Amino acid sequence: MTTKNKSDDKVGLPPTESDLFIDRLKTVIKRLGGVAASARNVGVVESTVRSWRDGNSEPKRPHLVILADKADVSLAWLVAGEGEMLKNAIHEPAGSHSVSASEFDKILEKVENAVSIIDSALEKRGASMSPEKKGKLAAMCVDYLYDLPEDEKPDTAKILRLVKFGT
Repeated sequence: MTTKNKSDDKVGLPPTESDLFIDRLKTVIKRLGGVAASARNVGVVESTVRSWRDGNSEPKRPHLVILADKADVSLAWLVAGEGEMLKNAIHEPAGSHSVSASEFDKILEKVENAVSIIDSALEKRGASMSPEKKGKLAAMCVDYLYDLPEDEKPDTAKILRLVKFGT
């Protein structure tokens, strides 16, 4: 009798959201130094990390937050594949290492918009968030808003998912 490999069913099919999440998770595990190091960082046993890596179970929210933080990757990227992978990625205008006053004003407006959306979402949920966590969430939102064309409204549902995830 032959055993069937999980990947046999997926030959020729495009990757699913779950497959893409697992790929991002594998990247994070590698960045942390492997399964054993990831388990130590998160405070779980190695078999739990292997189960996540193999797609047999999913990390809980607090574990995802720790994984993203320890691997220095964006939580939005890890969870949803949105934005830059590295949480400290810097957006600079092409060919420039400084930001003009008008560009700074645009960035400041995006920060204010992100904080406003976060505050509104927290108020609606009757939830609160530490200033540090709120700052990190605002940075993720600014990354998203920065890349958004000026004539396009932000998808507040994406930001609300991040707020829900973070509370």
